[in-house]
Amino acid sequence: MIQVCWNLEDPKTKQREVDGLLSAMDELQLKRGTIVTWLDEETFHKSIDIIPAWKWFLSNQSR
Repeated sequence: MIQVCWNLEDPKTKQREVDGLLSAMDELQLKRGTIVTWLDEETFHKSIDIIPAWKWFLSNQSR
């Protein structure tokens, strides 16, 4: 499951994007999700990878 967001600097934006992804993951019974951003990178809740777009395009996930 992939969610896309320009940046997650604002805590409200980050919470909204994470909540939306977690809800979709729960609905589809998925264990992992990814948020693709412009530059942000981290692992959130051990089940969500936040990754910059350039890195996502170079990874196997983009194919």
